[in-house]
Amino acid sequence: MPSANYKKLCMELLESNSEEQVVKILKRWGFWDNEGAWQLYGGIENNFSVIGNQQSSAQAALIEKFVNSIDAVLMRECYRRGINPESDSAPKSMEEALEAFFGLKTNDLTLLSSKERQKLARNIGFIATGSKERPSLIVLDRGEGQSPKYFPDTLLSLNRSNKMRIFFVQGKFNMGGTGALTFCSDEHNLQLIISRRHPDARRYDEHDPRGDEWGFTIVRRRKPSKNHRSSIYQYLAPAGQVLSFTSKTLDVPLEYSSIDPLEWGTLIKLYEYDLGNLKTNIKQDFFYYGASLRLPQPALPIMFYEDRNYKSDSPTLTYHGLYGRLASTEEKGNIEDGFPVYIEAKVRRQPIMIEIYAFRKNFEGKRQPYKNFIRPSEAIIFTINGQTHATLSNGFFRRKRVKMDYIADSLLVIVKCDQLDSETREDFFMNSRDRLRQRNLEELESVLEEEIARHEALKELRERRRREALSKKLGNDQPLVDLLNKILKNSPTLAKIFIEGQRISNPFDTRPASESQKRFEGKRFPTYFLIREKHEKRNYPIGNTIRIQFETDAVNDFFSRSEDRGTYSLCIYNDEGECIPYPEGIKSFKLYNGTATLVLQLPDDEIQVGDEYQCCLLVESPDRIDPFENKFTVTVVPHIDHSTGEAGKRKPPTEEGGGKREQEQRLATPEVILIRESEWEEHNFNKESALSIQPNGESYDFYINIDNVYLQTEIKANTKIDRQVLEMQFQNALVLFGLSIVRLYEANNTGNGQNSETTEIFQNYENIDGLARPLSCAIAPVLLPMINSLGNLELVESAIVTDDQDVE
Repeated sequence: MPSANYKKLCMELLESNSEEQVVKILKRWGFWDNEGAWQLYGGIENNFSVIGNQQSSAQAALIEKFVNSIDAVLMRECYRRGINPESDSAPKSMEEALEAFFGLKTNDLTLLSSKERQKLARNIGFIATGSKERPSLIVLDRGEGQSPKYFPDTLLSLNRSNKMRIFFVQGKFNMGGTGALTFCSDEHNLQLIISRRHPDARRYDEHDPRGDEWGFTIVRRRKPSKNHRSSIYQYLAPAGQVLSFTSKTLDVPLEYSSIDPLEWGTLIKLYEYDLGNLKTNIKQDFFYYGASLRLPQPALPIMFYEDRNYKSDSPTLTYHGLYGRLASTEEKGNIEDGFPVYIEAKVRRQPIMIEIYAFRKNFEGKRQPYKNFIRPSEAIIFTINGQTHATLSNGFFRRKRVKMDYIADSLLVIVKCDQLDSETREDFFMNSRDRLRQRNLEELESVLEEEIARHEALKELRERRRREALSKKLGNDQPLVDLLNKILKNSPTLAKIFIEGQRISNPFDTRPASESQKRFEGKRFPTYFLIREKHEKRNYPIGNTIRIQFETDAVNDFFSRSEDRGTYSLCIYNDEGECIPYPEGIKSFKLYNGTATLVLQLPDDEIQVGDEYQCCLLVESPDRIDPFENKFTVTVVPHIDHSTGEAGKRKPPTEEGGGKREQEQRLATPEVILIRESEWEEHNFNKESALSIQPNGESYDFYINIDNVYLQTEIKANTKIDRQVLEMQFQNALVLFGLSIVRLYEANNTGNGQNSETTEIFQNYENIDGLARPLSCAIAPVLLPMINSLGNLELVESAIVTDDQDVE
């Protein structure tokens, strides 16, 4: 058939927006029912085992298309410069490629002007067409493109090593792009692929008579049948040849916007793609949520085109990542003062950068603006080269070791893993790039738990949020305290459980008001960087770590920003007095509000008690010729058990900051906050909610739903008992119930669980509130009837049956 006719077929398929239309077109052309016209995707009969085992999220799968387009543009630029991408002359990282090909000294696109980003975004486009419920999506790029001859070896291949020897691209496994197929049209998972090779890339191809043509194909899924037990994916290639046509350009038909014709590159159309609950304008839903969290820092910007009938100022939008949104949001004040904060930590002695953003609860009359940035299931995102490879939920912040419950909904943590070596990446992340490997999860999470739990900025914000919550507390809680004490005094069983058992510390922050910090105003370039006097000589207990602190006037992002950043390095002097770099000694490093903290860790198998090391932290600033030098001495001492101190006793108050030791009460009543219906949304309550338990860092706060539907029902139905009495009964019963949960939770989390049954129950809950909420909901309906009914029961002598009596 003439090439011009195949162009007509290609354009018909490109203009179609539904599976039904595509099937009709292919039947009319005689291809749909012709089995000889279809080939196995990847040349593998059981290809569903690979394709069906990719990303579990439609949004994550779509992001792989974006990443492939970015790779294709970088490859194009490599070919244009006459460089073989697999040669030694090619860039060795994505950062090198961006600087060599586009002059970008950093992958921070926020540093570019709007016009510069728009110009770069011309290389990659994302278009929504068709219906609003199930749009057909187009991802196109002006990249290297592929020849029809090489479709089976590139765009339609599986498990090939196409990019394994190319170090400046993201793709490695030659399968990630297929994950989107399972989210295409319901019946046949249809996808259209069109591509043409860039002229400068053809010189590296073997003789190819169709190298200048546009190739195109349709990918479809064939459901299980008598001939094959599982689904298989096929692509259209009559007689084994991908269809092609000759044309200088390819027009992209759009109704509400326009785009320049393609001269080369690749266009992929995903028919009736299922984006889940993101069903509105892609410039809002997918832009704000899907792309931002899945590709927070793209190497190149992407132009979004909304080609459905939505009223908006412009049908296009330049996407440059979550960082672009955060930068603009910071100017508007949605982010808490002093944030983001940065921590450089290490996993397997390899650096990871932890960035923590804390959003305000309210801003300019908007409640909970953080909901535009954070999904509860994706509060911690792990990235490599700007792409998310795994996520953790905000339940992480509520863990026993973290205790950031009060700010858990407001936190977004980005963990950059770019500097991990290939082996470590493979150990931590699945090839699908959307989840962590469970067997190595604890190793990575323990680092995060320690750094987040101990960060001063987070502890300060947690305490401030708690104070704000307690300031809204209704009434005086002294009657509650007195009544609870009376109950405990009169009940030997309760007294034994709560007084002789797990102690509960004073929940209030006892720091003097004079210690409250003023807002820190740092300088872009520091004028001083000095070690604290008491840290110049430190003991290093074997098996532990020590913290060395420095004072400076540098801003918090001095070591982490994209431009004009500072650097630091640790060295140890040898016997000849030479300063030898010792990066492996840095377990973590952070700078916050004028204090830099170095956590030093020495290898246990290489040190002995009595060893002394002369160390130096060098800090270099772009505005200085000479670095700041801070020398300190470390002396190795025996291991210290921090639970007992050196002498096996409780450790005395630290010298730093001084202070008197406070007497710990045997029992401190938890702070009880009564929540009304108007506050339900803020506390994630509903009419059946009863109790929420929030750790405050030292103890627990109890939030009680005083407008609980079962309490209100009892109040209306029971006219003989005063309303305040019923409310007090409900509160006290829930407090005692909550204290019991706390006791068991503490015991099981410290390895002192009462029995295997309770241990197993508590292991199923990531935090105490996750246990308290459903249990209190379950007991709330029977609390007051039980209190007021069982107390009136009397033993009836005739109803008592002993073991030696017969019962008729």
